[in-house]
Amino acid sequence: MRSSPTLIHRVGLTVATRQLQIADFDPGFYYTARCRPPTNGSAPLSAYSDSERLQTLNLQSLELRRIHHDLTLSYQIVFGLSVLKCHEFFQLSGRSTTRGHRFQLTKQQCRGYRRHFFTTRVVNIWNFLPKDVVSFSTLCSFKNSLNSVDFSRFLLFN
Repeated sequence: MRSSPTLIHRVGLTVATRQLQIADFDPGFYYTARCRPPTNGSAPLSAYSDSERLQTLNLQSLELRRIHHDLTLSYQIVFGLSVLKCHEFFQLSGRSTTRGHRFQLTKQQCRGYRRHFFTTRVVNIWNFLPKDVVSFSTLCSFKNSLNSVDFSRFLLFN
């Protein structure tokens, strides 16, 4: 019977709460359990590219996790599930459109580093959400529906 040891980084940080089988042993990490390195000839994770590693570990990229978190926070602000007030962060578009969902946000004009702020960064992604895929009924259904949306056009590093 093989154990699934939790991997810990050399400086002591826990690695993304994922557990790997012994066959996925990476020499850059060490085991917390007593076991031997793999002898089945499998390549260590350091031999793979970053995207292959994420796919092997079944993880999302940092950019995609940031987009999901930004959209979740925006949902909480817009629908009043947060102590933050919607009018302090966003301006809801007052026009009724036939495209997209009915909770469109108006983008404020900005220059320089302000375009990387949360309130400016999230508007294009929020307005891009298709109304037939994204469910605005509850926060849980909204989070689940985000997994079916392709955000590749907003990712800088694929």
